[in-house]
Amino acid sequence: ILLVDDPQTRFYRTSIICGAFGGLVAIHLICYTLDGYAFGVAGERLTTRCRIMLFETILKQEVGWFDIPENQPGALVGRLAADVPTLQNMTGRRLASILETFVFIVSSLFIAFFFSWQIALVSLAYFPILVIASVFEMQTWSAEVTRKSVKGASLAQEVFSASKTVSALQAEEYFTDNYTSQALLSRSQILKGVARYALMNAIANSLMGFEFSGVFYVGGILIEKGAISMLQLWRSYSAISFASSSLGYAASFVPDAKKASKAAKAIFEIIHRHPHLQPDHGDFPARSFTGNVVFNNVRFRYPTRKQVPVLK
Repeated sequence: ILLVDDPQTRFYRTSIICGAFGGLVAIHLICYTLDGYAFGVAGERLTTRCRIMLFETILKQEVGWFDIPENQPGALVGRLAADVPTLQNMTGRRLASILETFVFIVSSLFIAFFFSWQIALVSLAYFPILVIASVFEMQTWSAEVTRKSVKGASLAQEVFSASKTVSALQAEEYFTDNYTSQALLSRSQILKGVARYALMNAIANSLMGFEFSGVFYVGGILIEKGAISMLQLWRSYSAISFASSSLGYAASFVPDAKKASKAAKAIFEIIHRHPHLQPDHGDFPARSFTGNVVFNNVRFRYPTRKQVPVLK
């Protein structure tokens, strides 16, 4: 456009380009609206369905299952309240963002290879290091925090449900210390996590400078040999830079994906579990009747406390 001398022609071409950009923005607006609505509804429906199925399955379990330490009321409430919403980290709008990022990365790589496959390959050599550093930077001590959060939620639920007893026994300080040891990270864990975060953050931020140096060093050699032009170098590097930014953005989803995977595994382990005692199995009378039922030689023990008889 800048090379056109006629002002009228220049204005006409500029108007066409601006109109095309305006049309693309309008299409982009419509697509994003439909995208957010569709994935948002799907994510909410998935969360609701998983919560209902989990609650229904918990109610069908035998009594002995609730005596297992990891199936205490506080832990189960924590799964219903925290684990199910964690699934939304990889569904709904987040899933739409991941798909958009994937398409953007593929498009950027295609453009970079189209203008200069040599520059694209040099830039791609830094991608694995960038991904690994970004993943470690994001996750730090998240797994340990999640595990301790579940234990802390279980303890807090039990203490709150027996708050009058705790107050009467003046055991507030005891349970506070117990909660601190079970639910919070120790000083050494925090220092290790902070040190790892600082190291990975430094690697992730400095890697772009190393990539810039390597790309333009190789680009200078290629330009000197006449293999590519300066314009091709900038176009290829610009495209690969967009891909790098998108890859770093995608890497930020990895910790949430890991949490969602663990939450889904824990949820579906319960949903797919068949109780040892099936209350709805067996023979049922054809019609109601009135009578007396006598149980003889009945013994009951919890599976985790087999030496302690509960019913005899």
